[in-house]
Amino acid sequence: MRSSRFERPVTGGFTLIELLLVLVIFSLSIGLVAPHVSSGIDGVSIKASAKKMATALNSARVQSARDRQNYYVRLIEKEVLIEPSRGEGRRIRLSLPEGVKIEPVGGAVVAFYPGGGSSGGTFEVKGTGGHASYIIMVEPSTGAVKAYASNGKKPERDGRTGS
Repeated sequence: MRSSRFERPVTGGFTLIELLLVLVIFSLSIGLVAPHVSSGIDGVSIKASAKKMATALNSARVQSARDRQNYYVRLIEKEVLIEPSRGEGRRIRLSLPEGVKIEPVGGAVVAFYPGGGSSGGTFEVKGTGGHASYIIMVEPSTGAVKAYASNGKKPERDGRTGS
């Protein structure tokens, strides 16, 4: 039996409907996954900023003892300024990435004293999108810095945050 010349030969391939269905499924999956990836990146920058802040506070504590003068940590808009009381010594500026802010819980200034103590203070490092946040506490009697995730994880000493 011969085929007529008007019949199409059967070839392997996909129909237009099948291709459109795959594109719709792919678009939906991207739409569902993208916000989760974005929040993960924000969480990483918030954690990194919390570590930077805790490290800067520890640096002020050490410099205060070494230079035998008070050091002050001040929050000024999107910057953290660490400066000595007599103007002698090293000033540290810590700039925050976009979408991350540090808010004092109480006063916006923490003083570190040469004897090892501090005025104490608490800071919250959080994202503007309401993502994860970290709490950084400075003990008044010892000047020790503790940082921890605000989800209730146990505080760790010396500026290290839990994963």
